[in-house]
Amino acid sequence: MQCPDECPFLAPDPFFPCMFSCRAKARCSESNLNTPFPDEKYLLCSACSVAGCKVCSDAGTCDECHDGFAEMDGGCILASTVGLNSAMGVVLYVLIGLIVLLVLMAFGYCLSGSRSPNAEHNQRSIDAGRKHRHLSKVNRWDLFGKTPRTKYPLAVSNSENIMGMGIGLFYNGIRFMVVVGVLTTLSSYIVADSGGLYEIMQSPDFTRLDMLLKALMTTKMKNNIIPAVVLSPMTSCSTTTPEGIQAKLQSVAASRALAFGVLYVGLLASSLYFVAAQKRFAKRFDEESTSMSDFCVLLKGLPTDLTDEVALKKWAEAQLAQSRIDSEVQGVSIGYDFGGDEALKWEVYDMLDRFCSATEIEIMLKGKTADAQEMEFAKESLGNLKEDVAKDRSKAQEWFDGEKKLKGTGQAFLVMTKSTGKDAIMQAYRAKESLFTYQQKPIQVGEVNSEPPDICWENLGIADAAIASNEWKAVGQVLQMFIFINVLTMGFNLYVVMPYLAAGSNASGPLMTVNGIIMGIINGQLGGKVWNSAWGVGYHRKDRADVWLFNVNFAITLCNTFISLFMTIYAVIATDPEVAAEGVGMFFKELSTTTVGLESTVGHTLFMMLIPGQLFVNPLMGYLQGNIVPFLQANLVAKIIYVWKCLPEKLLFLLKALLPWSPDNVDKYERRNAENGMVAGQIGLPWDYSNLILNPLSVFFTFFFVSTNSSTESAYLVAWAVFFFMYSRFMHLRVQSVAFHSTHKLDRSVWMVWGCVPLALIGTCAMTWAFRAGLVLKHAPLWQKVVLMLVTYALSCLVWVLSLRALYPLLKEESPDAREGDFTECKREWIFSWFNCNPVFTLKCLYYLPKFLQDSELGKVKEKLLKKKDVWGHPIACGDDEDVVRYFKPGKEFLHFSPEKQKSIREGDFQDWLEFETYLAHINRFAEQVRQNKVNSGDFYEKLEDFLPNFDDAF
Repeated sequence: MQCPDECPFLAPDPFFPCMFSCRAKARCSESNLNTPFPDEKYLLCSACSVAGCKVCSDAGTCDECHDGFAEMDGGCILASTVGLNSAMGVVLYVLIGLIVLLVLMAFGYCLSGSRSPNAEHNQRSIDAGRKHRHLSKVNRWDLFGKTPRTKYPLAVSNSENIMGMGIGLFYNGIRFMVVVGVLTTLSSYIVADSGGLYEIMQSPDFTRLDMLLKALMTTKMKNNIIPAVVLSPMTSCSTTTPEGIQAKLQSVAASRALAFGVLYVGLLASSLYFVAAQKRFAKRFDEESTSMSDFCVLLKGLPTDLTDEVALKKWAEAQLAQSRIDSEVQGVSIGYDFGGDEALKWEVYDMLDRFCSATEIEIMLKGKTADAQEMEFAKESLGNLKEDVAKDRSKAQEWFDGEKKLKGTGQAFLVMTKSTGKDAIMQAYRAKESLFTYQQKPIQVGEVNSEPPDICWENLGIADAAIASNEWKAVGQVLQMFIFINVLTMGFNLYVVMPYLAAGSNASGPLMTVNGIIMGIINGQLGGKVWNSAWGVGYHRKDRADVWLFNVNFAITLCNTFISLFMTIYAVIATDPEVAAEGVGMFFKELSTTTVGLESTVGHTLFMMLIPGQLFVNPLMGYLQGNIVPFLQANLVAKIIYVWKCLPEKLLFLLKALLPWSPDNVDKYERRNAENGMVAGQIGLPWDYSNLILNPLSVFFTFFFVSTNSSTESAYLVAWAVFFFMYSRFMHLRVQSVAFHSTHKLDRSVWMVWGCVPLALIGTCAMTWAFRAGLVLKHAPLWQKVVLMLVTYALSCLVWVLSLRALYPLLKEESPDAREGDFTECKREWIFSWFNCNPVFTLKCLYYLPKFLQDSELGKVKEKLLKKKDVWGHPIACGDDEDVVRYFKPGKEFLHFSPEKQKSIREGDFQDWLEFETYLAHINRFAEQVRQNKVNSGDFYEKLEDFLPNFDDAF
């Protein structure tokens, strides 16, 4: 082991304990970029802390930098970014300086007594926004029970109908991930030490170089015989000769091919069983729960000028009588065409927001749920709102009678009193397609499986052809933005990041900091673009928008993940220039000692990237950045602008860009602006489902590389599934706002992707190991092996698609089994209905119906004796009182309750210790008590206990 004088430095192989090379002083980094320091004391090539250094004079000083790097004060910096890095440093310091200046300026304004003239009004709007955020979360509402509102426990059963069957299907999917993780762990554990892999491979955590250096540092022999010390860790080298290692590696490859082939078959069988179980779950869920979709069918092809609900109801009753269907019609909910005009659409929803705000204040005044000061403020606000409501009334009346009369979309939801009525209609329609005719024109009958809140009422007038065209336009817009972002990213990676990686280091400094800030903003814009594009397509139902969101979001996340994975692989390969010269072909050749060490490091690096980062840290960062930070930001910015007004007006206008749903001015902050701006993000199953595909896919991808971490990664996949189940329950039931997922369309799409991406990848991995073991195409050229991989992947996808088509032979959703249910009872349970979710129909009941009844002398008399629905001959949009108009909106369910129940509804607000808003509310209340000198120093801790949240009944 004595190296010759012309290359005296010993360079241990970083992967194999019995392989060494001798290097000249200037060539230590040629075989391993991480060892550029020729340590003359021990005659070893050692590590150096200087990024981009080719030859180090000591462990912290560089003598010669790699090509493309410039030496600067004993360090190395990328030559192309010398000026840019300095400029970015200036930019970073300027940004920090501006932030400090703004903070000081804000303090100055506050100390001078600056305050908005509408500070009290705006503060109450902010408080209303916080309350709305709290009430918009998932609650169990009970119109006629003693406790109107309660929280669902985190351990609630999947079979309970909280927000539709989609939630239960999603949690079943997480449970299936546990099964996937267990099967993968068993398979990878069997081959973990196949062929003596642990004996062959070097531990990435404690390298042979560390062992050698430790041995050399403890010896007291003379320098000329120091290399002999390396014999101590080589006493077992007789079993790990290069020839022996090569033979063992072939055994490793063969065992992996067999194990992953068996794993593919096992996962395929279990996946098909699971998909069939999901189908059974959806059917059973529909049979055991009653919801609004059980009472409704969709009529299509009606005249667009047919907008008289009473006349349409009578026509439907007559048609059913002709077909001898003895079922009572509850009413019809006409789809009005108001979404084509953007101004009209927003006018409709603005009217409903003002109506809800006025109703909330009226209920508060009647129920006396506030203190005297707030009651006075509420009366003033109600007076202002009533002026706006009066204007809305005159404008809305024109939509139902006059030249500006709204037309229908040709669609109407026929609502039956009993759930068996829907089943009878669908059975009769399948047997006789001309069940309904209007003016001798056949009317189509469509299955309804979505709930009323899942209907995009403003989009019902958009034709299917237009939706298909809009889908491609939306994909094109998102793709353009995605390509633009990745061109910027790839340019930065190509000219900044990759040169550092090629030199065995990581880029850092002000340039990377500024780049991180910019990319964070751009990616945030991309996420917003994806969300807005989905709702701009014009889908009639939310479940179709969810499928589009999942597909687009998964595609983007998949691309970004694999870009990150490939950059990581490049970073590892670049540390061994001699092996890296082979390119990607090294991963398609038979497994050999030439590449296996580098592959092991690739596998270990990917393991470190996935755990805990992607599997555990990413969800927690999503909770922080997607929920806590936006809420705190909205509260702080709203206070700065509309309460404290502690900056010059021009700066306040600039700051307003950070406040969602901000008004056009910086003086008055209305209640509906605060409610929309502070509400928590909806439960996003399209994003949550992406994790169920992407994380197993990332773990399966690491199986293409030799690694001793495969079984550990698989075990962590099981741990992640358990963690993600609890995390999702917490997010859905305590953090995010309510969103209904009433069909299994999204779930079906997700598992189609599962079989065509992660599952097919396992089959491809098994084939890859087969030819790396020399079992298939042993001496074939690279292109033939690549073709074989692609064919294997395509066949795996085909097997899955054909199997799924066998389980779901029809593209149309199946009709649910008949189950006796009553419309009135169902409405009491769910609050929403096909009437109070229809925005235009609600305005019709609110502003047109009273005028219509008053214009009729008979109507005036009947209205005094009967309810509006009995006088009109059709149900109105209402809550628990069938004679009072109400509009259903998540977070506003309490408006459907009587004033007497409002105190019970508010009980326990901001007492749940699992909600971070609880702590903010208590801090604000306690700070207000201190500010008003209501807390003395003597009873500080005693008073503090009164503000602690309730830690009971969390689960």
